[in-house]
Order: sequence, then C-alpha cells, then structure tokens
Amino acid sequence: MWEKRYESLVSFCEAAAWSVDSEAVYQNIVDAGVTILGSDGAHLHLLTIDGKQFVRHASHADEQALAGRDSMFSVGVGRTKWMMRSRQPIFMDHLHPHCEDIVPEKAVELGFISAVSIPLLAGGDVLGMFSAEYKKELPWTEADQS
Repeated sequence: MWEKRYESLVSFCEAAAWSVDSEAVYQNIVDAGVTILGSDGAHLHLLTIDGKQFVRHASHADEQALAGRDSMFSVGVGRTKWMMRSRQPIFMDHLHPHCEDIVPEKAVELGFISAVSIPLLAGGDVLGMFSAEYKKELPWTEADQS
C-alpha cells in the first residue's frame, strides 16, 4: 500500500514541477490527479485575485467539456460557500443531489454521476479547487471522506 501512495506522490510532484508555461503545469496536475484518484474526468479551478470566483484553468474530460475551459462561477454557488468556510471536500451524487448542489447539465450529458471537489489550500487559505468526476456511482461513506 505504501508503494502505491509513494508512486502517486511522486507522480503528483512531477506533474506540479513549475515551468514558464503555467497552463501546462495546471494540465499536468489535472492529468496526474485523474490517474491517482481513478476518476473519469477532472477540473482545476483557481480563485480570482478578489477571491469571489473560481476560474477553470485545466480539464481532463470529453472535448465538449473542455470547450468551457475558462468558465467562471461564484464561490457562493451551492455548497462551495460551505467548502470555503470549512476547508473540507464536497462529495456529490448527481443522481440524488444535495438540495444545495448545482449539477452541471454538461456533466450529466457526459455520463458523470459522482464527484468530489477538494479545496486546494496554502497556509490555511483556499486558493482553488480540484474536482474529480466519475461515471459510476460512489457511495462516499465516512471512511471515503477521511
């Protein structure tokens, strides 16, 4: 088990190696995250300087999903406001959404039915969010969330 975790950590660190092309770094991080988490798609959103909106910087998904690469949404939408306060991930079931979840129509059209959005933290501050999407139903038990 430790070997898989070590390999995952190494692959993530390699993906995050900085270069002049920040967009390539973001894409490498998303691609590594998909492999590490075993997801079918993923998106990397970073906060705007004023901290009021998330901007999608990279995606690993169907070509149609990539078309909205620079899409933006408010930090006050759905449960993201809770994530911003709690610094905890949001676990989603698109078939039976939480009353505050806003499930993107495109995600459902592409067959994604489960997702997790993980806050990206630095010094206790949220800098962005990594969202992994799955085309299978995941129960998101208490054990999965720890």
